[in-house]
Amino acid sequence: MAQRDNLYRRSSGIYVVRIAVPARYRLYTGQREIHASTETNDIRKARAIAALLLAVWQRCLGEYQKLDREKLVSSAPALAGEGMISLAEFCGLTSASLQQVAQCLLDTNIPLFWLADGRPAYYVEDLSLVDKDDPEVSGFIIDSAINIGIRGSLIGYVQPLVSSRILRQMIAGEPLDAETAFKSSEASSKAAWFVDFPGVEISPNSLMIHRVQAERLRLFWLSHSTAVSPVMPEKPKAIPPVLLPSSIPDNEYVNRKYYSVKMSELCEKYIRYKRGGKFTEKAENRVREGFGLLLEVMGDSTLEKVDRDFLRKYESLLRSIPARRDLAKIRYKINDAHELIGKAKENGDPLMSDNAVRKYMRILFEAFQWADGEGIFIKSPANKFFAPVENEKMDQDFKSDFTDEDLNAIFGMPWYKRGTVDKNSQGQFHHYRAFHYWLPLIGFFTGARINELCQLYLDDIKQDATGFYFFEISNERVDQSLKTINSRRKIPLHPTLLKLGLIRYCEALKKAGHERLFPELPYHSVKGYGDKASDWFNRSLLKERLGFEKDSKKSFHSFRHTFSTRLKQAGIDSETRAQFVGHIRGSGETENRYSKDHPPAALYAVLESVTLGLPEVAPFVCEDGVDAVADALRIKQINQQRR
Repeated sequence: MAQRDNLYRRSSGIYVVRIAVPARYRLYTGQREIHASTETNDIRKARAIAALLLAVWQRCLGEYQKLDREKLVSSAPALAGEGMISLAEFCGLTSASLQQVAQCLLDTNIPLFWLADGRPAYYVEDLSLVDKDDPEVSGFIIDSAINIGIRGSLIGYVQPLVSSRILRQMIAGEPLDAETAFKSSEASSKAAWFVDFPGVEISPNSLMIHRVQAERLRLFWLSHSTAVSPVMPEKPKAIPPVLLPSSIPDNEYVNRKYYSVKMSELCEKYIRYKRGGKFTEKAENRVREGFGLLLEVMGDSTLEKVDRDFLRKYESLLRSIPARRDLAKIRYKINDAHELIGKAKENGDPLMSDNAVRKYMRILFEAFQWADGEGIFIKSPANKFFAPVENEKMDQDFKSDFTDEDLNAIFGMPWYKRGTVDKNSQGQFHHYRAFHYWLPLIGFFTGARINELCQLYLDDIKQDATGFYFFEISNERVDQSLKTINSRRKIPLHPTLLKLGLIRYCEALKKAGHERLFPELPYHSVKGYGDKASDWFNRSLLKERLGFEKDSKKSFHSFRHTFSTRLKQAGIDSETRAQFVGHIRGSGETENRYSKDHPPAALYAVLESVTLGLPEVAPFVCEDGVDAVADALRIKQINQQRR
């Protein structure tokens, strides 16, 4: 890219003038730089046009300085707080003209809103399906939108589909056209709402901006005003040759206000923010681990040093760290990360994998994304950091389904042949547990995650008004957690589970005074109730007893893949499959927002229609199951007393 003075040339050969917004104003303007095409590939013409554009910029600053400073100062209390303010009220508070406000909104991309009053409107999921008259002015044919749209009500604050057209009409002093198209609430969606003719009458009194954005504009103007407004020349005599270089800060990613903040402080700020939601101990430990490794390798740097080069250096060092660094520290008796890197290179140790490097980096990137939204970063230095990885295999190939041979081996264990096992010479169950029988079966018939099943309470197994039993997967209790909000769902009990005695066993547990389906499983503050069960199934059963290979891609999670695959093979639609396994119910807003989950009775009919192929299993012996729970809890108590 050729660059001279304030100009640079695009690959097309056209010159573009770049105006750098001083760092102290970026938080208020919403832009770091202004780029304007000269529409020419002739450098002499481009320089002449650049001079004119810079003169416009200078005059714009002059207009800002002509604002009434006292009015700007006195309007601060009215702009404090949350909520919206109309353009008319904002102009009255600041003495700014409507044209000036509109120009600033257009320049800074500040969103414009209209308060919808519940009037009828039509939701269209994909704008490309609507016939167009003049797309440049949002010229969609309303009849077309109505024909394909879903009728609903437009409620709350909504954005006009093409706000720039409204703002340009304000700048030109023209009457505002009625508005008929509004953006969907999902910012990245192609969807929109349409109002039938004659549309919505809009005005400066009904158009709103957020008070936070209004305060940004006020502060920007205030920072450019002085007690005595200077007289700006109508046209600058010359273009200051150092205008752009002098405005560019040392770090283009970080707001100068936060230069002195350390990475450890950023970590704590981020964790405090995350604790405002449902932030588990496991998730917090993950964040601390990610930042901890950064501090270990790069030191507790201030944000002033954090840029793209900083992250590239860190990535390079991560790729030089031993794959199992904790063991390497013990083996070499070294704690310093850089000494450890040298030792690993010297001895040719296996190094951290690409997946591990990306995992640690993405922990930071998530925090940087938050910091960007908080104004700590001007923009995240992590944007598009990693090139997309083209995998040789599709996503589903990374986890294996169980084969029929695998299922025969798993459900051929002794407790499945008799519904129980023999007690020892003391009349007790020393190793056998009730979850050994039920967890794999329920996983096979539901496709649920292991922790979702291990944390079930007895009252999470419910019966609807029509008599169908179902599992309620939720995080209603403090010791229950879900992977995502889409994991909340109701899964019917397969008729085979009823036949094998699951409801009878639940009644027996209640009679024995238990509240949970698997009371023998202990709770782990980070891993939940699934920790011991995962270890038993994946290591003790699959690897040690059944001889699955150590690097096998098969685990309890394979029940989930097997279940989903067999539903798909039976022709069950993707939205229904997603409800069974707790994924997002569809790709569009229609499915996700307006479609309700199928009731358990409907899903029960789906289960009955699908052949899942369970080997023959004996009914569960409930009395022995309750005894096995009692023995497990007794052993747990003895072990605690010994400690």
